Amino acid sequence: MLAAGVAMLLQVSLGADPAALDDEIWIEKYMNPDGQGTSVPRGRGRDQIPVRDLPRFVGTTVRIKLVNGREREGVIEGYSEGRLVLRSRMGGGFARYDIAIDQIVSSEQR
Repeated sequence: MLAAGVAMLLQVSLGADPAALDDEIWIEKYMNPDGQGTSVPRGRGRDQIPVRDLPRFVGTTVRIKLVNGREREGVIEGYSEGRLVLRSRMGGGFARYDIAIDQIVSSEQR
């Protein structure tokens, strides 16, 4: 319960900064007595989606890998001017990421 409160506080104070999400996951694991986070486990993906086709998958849950090695998972909410809007579950709520298509290395449907 404490970890969920910390996660919600982080979400409010840090906003949707991608680095903040990574920090939140680390803190969540540190605060949980058994060392396990409450985030969605990372499993094997399903269908690969060519990055250039992502705008056609609005409303679909995807996992994307960025050029900096980070991964994001969420529902594609929109696409405009070379940027993808991804809605991800974060703590007790959601975060929206505005991601440039040229920063995406790979993507898969979840």
